[in-house]
Amino acid sequence: MNITDLKSRVIMITDWTLEMNRVNSADVFTSYGGLEVKLIVRSFKPNVQEKDKVVLSRHPVNLYRDDEMKTLIQNYTHQCLS
Repeated sequence: MNITDLKSRVIMITDWTLEMNRVNSADVFTSYGGLEVKLIVRSFKPNVQEKDKVVLSRHPVNLYRDDEMKTLIQNYTHQCLS
């Protein structure tokens, strides 16, 4: 299966990490407080069978509007400055 065949499909991510980079938030709109967080997917499998229907318990939101993530970034920035 090609990655383009996965458009509008559900995948199950089996191996992932988060990567944080220092960036200029004026230039990178996917950042907050000078930090950008990237989801690195190392392995996934497509959910191709209809019987394995996935029901989402919550809907996607902007990562940087999440209160817990904003607090983590602010704490990291504060520790770097202290």
